[in-house]
Amino acid sequence: MVGIAVNKKKKTMKIRLKKQNGILIPSLPMDQELLNTWNEGDIIECETKKIRNPKFHRLVFAFFNFIFNNQEKYETLPDLIIEFKLRAGYFSEHVTVKGVLVYIPKSISFADCDELQFRVLYDKFIDIGIKYFVPKMTKLDVEKAVELILNFS
Repeated sequence: MVGIAVNKKKKTMKIRLKKQNGILIPSLPMDQELLNTWNEGDIIECETKKIRNPKFHRLVFAFFNFIFNNQEKYETLPDLIIEFKLRAGYFSEHVTVKGVLVYIPKSISFADCDELQFRVLYDKFIDIGIKYFVPKMTKLDVEKAVELILNFS
């Protein structure tokens, strides 16, 4: 999402702010335009969320691609990612009408998984990758391989 997002049903808008010299200021011209629609003295209710680092997001997906290219069990990358989420315990439980317990992997999208949570998951993903997919590699080996992938993409 870039700039302003308006939810007409709830009559809410999203604005991106950045911290500069200890205060929050609009991060884009579109955000400034929204800010200009408010009157001096208006009280605005806000929910805050730190935007996830896109470079780190690319690193995680380079890791998944590295593991995917070094395994033979999964035919698709999404299937491999589901396996990682389940092994990391990143799922919710659901009991079907027949009483069967199923695990539903949670989303790691920008909207659903914040930066801190994503970094903790990545550490778990590395451990899972080494244990189940590239057991002859160390964490440092995997990190170097992923960095190489990022440098070539």
